[in-house]
Amino acid sequence: MLQRVCRLTRLVINNTQKTNLIRLSLRSASEADAAGQWKDKLASLHTGMDTDQTANLYDEWAADYDDVLAKWGYQVPNITANLFNKHYRGTTQTANVFDLGCGTGLVGKEIIKNLGEEGVKMYGSDLSPGQFPMAKDKGYVDLQQWDLNEFPYPYKNNEFDVLTCAGTLTYAQDFIKVFDEFCRITKPGSIIIMTHRSDMMNKDLQYFQQMEKDGKWTQLELTDSVPYLPNNENYGMDVQVQFFVARNDKKE
Repeated sequence: MLQRVCRLTRLVINNTQKTNLIRLSLRSASEADAAGQWKDKLASLHTGMDTDQTANLYDEWAADYDDVLAKWGYQVPNITANLFNKHYRGTTQTANVFDLGCGTGLVGKEIIKNLGEEGVKMYGSDLSPGQFPMAKDKGYVDLQQWDLNEFPYPYKNNEFDVLTCAGTLTYAQDFIKVFDEFCRITKPGSIIIMTHRSDMMNKDLQYFQQMEKDGKWTQLELTDSVPYLPNNENYGMDVQVQFFVARNDKKE
């Protein structure tokens, strides 16, 4: 009798293990299918989508977005949070942080992980409101649907201690106008952390530098290039980004 019970126990364990392996296999296959699907759709962004089409694409992508980017090796949120820790020296108990192009809130998630929810209030804007439920779940307290090329932004002067803009400047139509808005809505001495594609930075760096020449900000750091989506074969090692960190130099 005891031997029969042991055999049944081993059978149950083996069946459970097989079920778990099947579930893991199906999940991996589903993630691979999603990554393949969105790899092709993301490529379509560079063939002339307008603003509404771009917003619709990201709305549709929202449910799979985090898993797909993790599969593609996306490290921009981690690097942004590390630069935040390196350069931000807050004078208030709680930092008000604005994340332009927040998407599902991956940048805010990393910042909150480091500071805790009591140490930071995350605000965000994006073209795609379909991603806002995911950002809210990660701790964002305010989310606005907005186009970075529409001025003025729906925020007060001197509202934020830190501004992050990751993976969004590619869509900027007038860098100086965008940067002026960054400075308007952030406080004197605030930190501004941005990414830009390295191949585009070669021609666009002049606008970043013009802001310093005009006394609007001081460059704190321009990083070396890093791969943007290294595990996405459309990007691989060919598409890289740099991080530009500035301090807002406007007067009180």
